[in-house]
Amino acid sequence: MNKLAPFAFGLLLILSGALWFLADGSLNSFIKSKIVVVGEQLTEQTISVDLVDIQTTQGKGEVTNFTILPNAQSANDAIFTASTISFTVALESLETSPMVITEVVVDQAKLAITENHKTEVTNLIATMKENVQEIASQLNAAEHQVEPYVQIKRIVLTNAKTGQIDVKQLTLEPIVDEQGQSMSLAFANILEQSLVALNNYEVIPEK
Repeated sequence: MNKLAPFAFGLLLILSGALWFLADGSLNSFIKSKIVVVGEQLTEQTISVDLVDIQTTQGKGEVTNFTILPNAQSANDAIFTASTISFTVALESLETSPMVITEVVVDQAKLAITENHKTEVTNLIATMKENVQEIASQLNAAEHQVEPYVQIKRIVLTNAKTGQIDVKQLTLEPIVDEQGQSMSLAFANILEQSLVALNNYEVIPEK
């Protein structure tokens, strides 16, 4: 991974107690920029996001139109898209560590498993797995905790599509640690788990 640096992101998870109380506009811009920077470090592809909307008083937020695009390709060639990625924060945890994310919902995710993208998807997942490990190694090597920790209770994919297969709902098993994970690692794991789950999804025939 090139120039990996600890990032204050968390694809929805880049919220520390202090950041949460920034003016909404400043927080939205900050998170949006970090999503792009960190996403590109993780995937080594082009990342785009249309909008970030954080509702601080309600403990909720939403990222609109998250896209992983092969470098220098058009939007029609996206490998992975998600219409919205929303999350809910336990307000009582904002001033504690870890901060608790009660639920992350990835809605209308699409993984392009076509003849043109099969190899790209396989390579992308392999790259992400490698880079997740590098993220963990670099954070563990840091002398001080450089970013807030979060604990994710539930991750759900809704109204997804993998190739030509519709996936109404798919619940993922988040990596639960009582002490939480750095936002960097939490984001990396969410994105990796989502792509792996959709890539490996199989329709189970009804009995």
